[in-house]
Amino acid sequence: MYEDEALAAMIERLTELDRVHSLNDQGGAPVTLQQDSVGCLPRIDSLQQQPMAQAEERRRVMQRPRIRSAHVGCARVEVAGA
Repeated sequence: MYEDEALAAMIERLTELDRVHSLNDQGGAPVTLQQDSVGCLPRIDSLQQQPMAQAEERRRVMQRPRIRSAHVGCARVEVAGA
């Protein structure tokens, strides 16, 4: 039963990664701030958040092949054990 739970968790994580990736595609465009209407601190905050969001996206992209590889490995073990 543990293998079934592991496979379900991997599929769920891949689905979540796809969902977050599509949300990032929609909101990931560069933001142009108007200097006169936005204060200094919000501009600094925006500049700091952008690289952090990019790093998080890179981590999500790197997780996908690892999860897929583990998923395929689990499927092979299941077939071999049948």
